[in-house]
Amino acid sequence: MTHLTPIKPEKLLRLARRLGFELVHVKGSHHIFKNAAGKRISIPVHKGRHIGKGLLLKIIKEDFGLGVEEFYRLI
Repeated sequence: MTHLTPIKPEKLLRLARRLGFELVHVKGSHHIFKNAAGKRISIPVHKGRHIGKGLLLKIIKEDFGLGVEEFYRLI
């Protein structure tokens, strides 16, 4: 199993677009995306801060529907 480490939010934004999510709007520091099936996800973008392990794992598994190894292959 791959060890999960915090990453920059910009990497998640790029991956969301590659996975078919479109930016719907930005509310404060949260970028809201929606895919063709209507699934909405929120990615927080705070200047100079990384996405922590807990939130990153939630986004990978629940929002993107990926495994950790597959996620690291895609980024």
